[in-house]
This record gives sequence, structure tokens and C-alpha cells, in this order.
Amino acid sequence: MTPQTTLTHFTVVDVETPNAFQNSICSIAILHVEDNQITFAKEYLVNPQARFDNMNMSIHHITPQMVENAPTFPSVWNDIKHFFENGVVIAHNATFDLRVISKTLASYEIAVPDFSYICTLKKARRHIPKEVYGSHKLNVLCDAYHIDLDNHHDAMCDTKACKSLYELFAMEYGIQDSDIELFSLNVKSTPVSTKKLPVQKVVNSSFWVQNPELDLISKVCCLTGTFRRGVKSDIEAFIIGNGGACSSGLTQNVDYLVVGGQGSSNWKYGNYGAKVSKAVQMQEKGIVIQIISEDVLYIKQ
Repeated sequence: MTPQTTLTHFTVVDVETPNAFQNSICSIAILHVEDNQITFAKEYLVNPQARFDNMNMSIHHITPQMVENAPTFPSVWNDIKHFFENGVVIAHNATFDLRVISKTLASYEIAVPDFSYICTLKKARRHIPKEVYGSHKLNVLCDAYHIDLDNHHDAMCDTKACKSLYELFAMEYGIQDSDIELFSLNVKSTPVSTKKLPVQKVVNSSFWVQNPELDLISKVCCLTGTFRRGVKSDIEAFIIGNGGACSSGLTQNVDYLVVGGQGSSNWKYGNYGAKVSKAVQMQEKGIVIQIISEDVLYIKQ
């Protein structure tokens, strides 16, 4: 019989990000439970000191103006770090939230602690066949189990829903020792089988240069959609000319899925077809792939 455990205290977390880099936070919610009682619940707006992408704003509706006077993450971390250092963290798709927290801490040169965590997404996949509800997304599961999620992608709303989902799973399936994992940040190597192109013109290179915030060295990109600043071969040449590589297919070796910016003022996942949908599914499985807009690639000189 699989050993089971009982958690007397745990912390549920959810983060929202301003862009696709996964190294900054614009909102974080913390909900701490001890002996079945909520002892701390707070949502923080955070000044990410980073750019906001239209896609992210269309999801969580947080704008740069809303966080202009908010504390930066080091200040918030001082308030909440003891929850992460002294217990088990619970989140839905926990590797995403913990990866973002870890990368944000690293960007401020703050020591990244080890995280013990339980992922309700993994727990759902372990016990519920996908065909039962069609998906293991938080909103789908909450709808199936009649859990309140009236403002999905609001950090506190998602955190409360995740807590309810965890407690339901704990009651129905139990919590095994194997459900508690240790988080570590994975670093991917560049695959050999990537598409290499000869360097051609570099997207109006006299006007546009690589965004210094985006590291393309040894990174693999896959392109989708229609691009404003050239055909796909131009964009691929730009990526390769700045140290990256391109792949025609979306695989686990891809670091960035780059979505063309033509007509994307209201960029949302559902508008871009199979590749973006597949990338989102890969993220839900814990695969490290970032979805970025064309505008993230370069800046005007």
C-alpha cells in the first residue's frame, strides 16, 4: 500500500506575470493553512520592473499603471518567504509558479530556496482520465466539482480555488508521500536537430535590433502566424544572426514559440491555432517553453 501523509499546514500560491519571460511577477497571492484554518491570506500587486505584453494583460487585466506604485518583489518576498522555507507549497501547475518565483528571485540576486510542493494539476492527471472532463485545467476542474472560480486569473481567486481542489483531492484520493516533490529549476540544452538557415537580411536591421532583455544565444525558436516585419525566413534569419536556432516543428526542445504580431493588438491564445494550443498544453505538462510575441524579439534603434 502506498504510504500516505497528512499535512497540518501548507501554503497555496498563484502568480501572474507581465510578459512571457517568466522572470517577473505583477501579482502573487498567498493563502496559508494551519490545522484546517486559514491563518494568512493576501494578494499583492507587484511592480515587476519589466515590460507588459498585451497577451498577459488580456488574461489577468493588470496594467502597468496599476502597479506603478506597488512594491517590487524583494519587498514582497520579505513578507512571504517563511511560508516557502518552512512547509509545503501547493499550486495548480506548480512548476510554472515556482519557476517564475525562482527566476524572479534570481533576477534580483536573491538566494532561491528549495521548494517542497504538491501540484494539483499532476494530482488530477494521476487520478482522473483526461476524457472524463476533457482537460485538467483549473477552470475545467472547478466547473466539474462546483468550486467557485468567478474571476479566473485573479491570483487570489485562483489560489482559493486551488485550495478547495486540493482539499477535495486529499479527501477523495488521499495524499501520498510521492505527491510531495522537490522543485528544481531545469536548464535545457540546445538540440542538434534544429533547422539552420543562412543569414539573410535582418528585419530592417538599420532600424531594429535584438531586444537586450531576450537571450537568443543557443535558444531554439519556432515561428507561427503572420509577421509584421518580414516573412518567416526574415525572422528566422534575424534569430540565427543573433545566436539562436529555428525549428519548423514544436517539440520539447523549443525554448520560444514566437507568434507573429500582425493584427495581434488583442493577443489571446485561442486566436492562433494549433501551435499555440499545443504550446499551452506543453506548459501545463511542466515543459519549459515560452510563448512570446514578435514584438518581444526586437526594439527600434
